[in-house]
Amino acid sequence: MKAGPKPNVDGSPLPLRGSRRRELAVARFALDYIRAPRGHGASKPLRLRPWQRELIAATWDQRPAPRLAGWMLPRGQGKTSLTAVLALYELLAGVEGAQVVVVATDERQAGLTFRIAVRMVELHPELEARVQLYHDHMTVPARGASFHVLPAVPKRLEGLDYTLALVDEAGRVDTDVFEVVSLASGKQKASMVLAIGTPGPELSETVLGRLRTYATDHPTDPLVVWREHSAAGFEDHPVDCAHCWELANPALDDFLARDGLQACLPPKMREASFAGPGCASTSTSSRRHGSPRAPGPPAPTRPRRSPMGPRSS
Repeated sequence: MKAGPKPNVDGSPLPLRGSRRRELAVARFALDYIRAPRGHGASKPLRLRPWQRELIAATWDQRPAPRLAGWMLPRGQGKTSLTAVLALYELLAGVEGAQVVVVATDERQAGLTFRIAVRMVELHPELEARVQLYHDHMTVPARGASFHVLPAVPKRLEGLDYTLALVDEAGRVDTDVFEVVSLASGKQKASMVLAIGTPGPELSETVLGRLRTYATDHPTDPLVVWREHSAAGFEDHPVDCAHCWELANPALDDFLARDGLQACLPPKMREASFAGPGCASTSTSSRRHGSPRAPGPPAPTRPRRSPMGPRSS
């Protein structure tokens, strides 16, 4: 991000291959305008994977439109990049005057998504020409749209009016922060609160865990979406079970290297850490050993004894 006076911006609409299906529209936007800022495929067009598109479809393409979504994914599944793409799509292609906010456990954590989004803007001239970048927010003046990083302080979050609120690290974020953000969702005709994260200790006592429990107990509530990839039900499998790794980590052998997990196998680290939050992932379907993915948006899986990691689903 360059310091000094901001250049004049291009006020013309961004040429888009849109679609009534949000997942398809976002996938086209990512392929046309987003370059991977780092890691696997750095600087190449970003092609959303089918499991990522399923998450988007389940969250935005349902009718009636949900207001609240929870995604539980493990480390290494590209959560930050995916949320940055969603933020930029809302900013550039959402409703006129779109307002995007991101909160997390603190401003440093919230800033991770923002900094990835900044780099994505810098890597494509069509985006860079239309978006003005600042140290803690970006704007599209021609659309009256903005994307802000917010402090994780409830009193400073009062008065929010957003179309998309990203609650990052929802397995650790303060409950008061989440509630203040969520209570503002009715100010817009359509808005979304997306709580996304890796589960932490005492999952049931966290924002992410309570969303999971609610979605399990109320599977017909149309205003709440829950998606997780996990391997719960296979707790008796060994910690190096390849089947469980594949259930819990949809990015495995794609942009998550298998030998990265192998390098961390116990006893090099505690088994509870390896089979817990560090290797959890969201599952859009409930699966038996060796069975194929069920078609269509599935109901949330029922919580079991240990919901995360290579040994949980």
